[in-house]
Amino acid sequence: MEKGHIHPRGYWTLERVIEESQKYQKKGDFKRHSPSAYAIACRKGLISSMIWLKDDLHKKRGPRKVHKYTKEKIEGIVKHHNCTTYTDLRRVNDYAYKIAKVNNWLKELGLIEKKHEDGYWTEDRVWLVARQYTNKNDFSKHESVAYKWASYYGLLEKMDWMRSPTYDERRENHDSEVYAFIDRK
Repeated sequence: MEKGHIHPRGYWTLERVIEESQKYQKKGDFKRHSPSAYAIACRKGLISSMIWLKDDLHKKRGPRKVHKYTKEKIEGIVKHHNCTTYTDLRRVNDYAYKIAKVNNWLKELGLIEKKHEDGYWTEDRVWLVARQYTNKNDFSKHESVAYKWASYYGLLEKMDWMRSPTYDERRENHDSEVYAFIDRK
């Protein structure tokens, strides 16, 4: 259909809507190039029965369907980034990690599951790890397990170097100078 072409009222019969939709492979193209036919198909409930129209949606985090991760591709990622643990792969490419986990390829890829023995995360160890960070956001992002244990032990409130400054503290530490200009006549 040409862009900007206006059809007379009653032009879009159900047969014409179906015929028009068969010109397209994706719902988005149908909607973009023939909006009035698409609107009628939606209103009449035909759009769900038009199985030749594919959704052009893809997962937010990860590749489109044409870029599927095969075992060989994930193996290449592991070798390229020198991943040795599950966590290494997850940090490098979360989507590849999820695919490998679902397909039980993690062990086959030669990755090891690095777990700490019971009792590893003591309060002292959590303090040592937490001291490396200046704010809670970085702490939770880079050391999520230690952050969870800090929350469990109730230490997050005691980590005052990570606490956001209050309004009064920000005001006291504000080192700006105020200039006043006086108009002389």
